[in-house]
Amino acid sequence: MTLKPGERRRTTFLITRRTLFYWDEPRSRWTTLKGKVDVYVGSSAADMEHAGITTVK
Repeated sequence: MTLKPGERRRTTFLITRRTLFYWDEPRSRWTTLKGKVDVYVGSSAADMEHAGITTVK
């Protein structure tokens, strides 16, 4: 979605469990966090404009 400066729009998107996988080096396997997880949204990793918390079951 592209927005013009100052434009706002609500959107939704699906985040699957696989989207949250990360490599657990000590266990040598892919895993995911469970429970409350911080969520950051921005135009890049250096520009996080919004933050929130979600629960991963």
